[in-house]
Amino acid sequence: MKTDSHTKEKKDRRAEGSRGVEKMREMARLTRRLNASTSAAEASEIALRGLASLMTSESLRLLVSVGEDRQQLRASLENGGEFVNPGEGEVVRVSHTMLESAVQTGAPVRFNNAPQELVSRALLISLVCPAAASILCAPLTLGEKPEGMIVISTPQAAAYTEADGDTAGLLAYLLAATLKRIELSDSVRGTRRREEARERADALVERLHHAARISFDLDHIIQQTIDELAHALPASFLLLRLVSYGRPEPALRAWTPHSDRPPLEVHAPVARIERPVYDEQRPVFIADLRSELAGSADLLSPLIERLGGLAATRRVGVVADLASEPRFASLYTAVR
Repeated sequence: MKTDSHTKEKKDRRAEGSRGVEKMREMARLTRRLNASTSAAEASEIALRGLASLMTSESLRLLVSVGEDRQQLRASLENGGEFVNPGEGEVVRVSHTMLESAVQTGAPVRFNNAPQELVSRALLISLVCPAAASILCAPLTLGEKPEGMIVISTPQAAAYTEADGDTAGLLAYLLAATLKRIELSDSVRGTRRREEARERADALVERLHHAARISFDLDHIIQQTIDELAHALPASFLLLRLVSYGRPEPALRAWTPHSDRPPLEVHAPVARIERPVYDEQRPVFIADLRSELAGSADLLSPLIERLGGLAATRRVGVVADLASEPRFASLYTAVR
């Protein structure tokens, strides 16, 4: 009997050791995948699916901190199925709930008999699976401030061990570090894109200045300006309305970029969508021109339809008063 018991213990230890080695390999694989991820959604899915493979779970939720006492749902995974990334989901309170202890201590917290351990207000039903019996909350912590929370739940009682808490805590930390890396990378890329856009805009202004200096033909200057703008901002046509002494003139001229065809000129009152340009002296971007012009009696509507704008694209319409843009002010004066 002793021999059989001893043999069983050895087998159990080997099996446990084998599971431990496999878990370490899986954690190493997840770490490599997180390091290679390029978006918050991708990193979040890697982490949640990784946890689902490492421990018993029916539901996993990812939350992010949105204030001193608030967490917002950002992603979920149900029973290893579809990963859902709603963006900005439900906002829940931290204080006096199952999240509070993990946020305060910065360490994972387990509830292996949730119906008994958590009073009704403390149990956040929307963050756990139906009939949740075991819940594991692992905070995403960098430094002293929690960045979010991973909530894992299952209907199985006494499902989570201390080792599960350590695993969830480690993966939550790796995810927090990954999300911060991606945030910083996006910030750097955004700064670089803005700098490149500024350089392109400066080069455009210089080309337009050059066109205004070498010609005394207003139509030629305008055509070159429109060609340059069409190259910088893809457009099938451009409209020009001159402004005299702060008042927009009734005539509109329409050009087709990179064409020798003379401009189409019509008399059209100032349309409602143009008003902010003159009244507030700011550019206006119209994301959906079809909806913006629906039911409009403005003469601008049939003109745009005649020029083919609605057939060409639904996303058109940067209307700007060049005189209100500092970089274009001197050029605008030269063209006038």
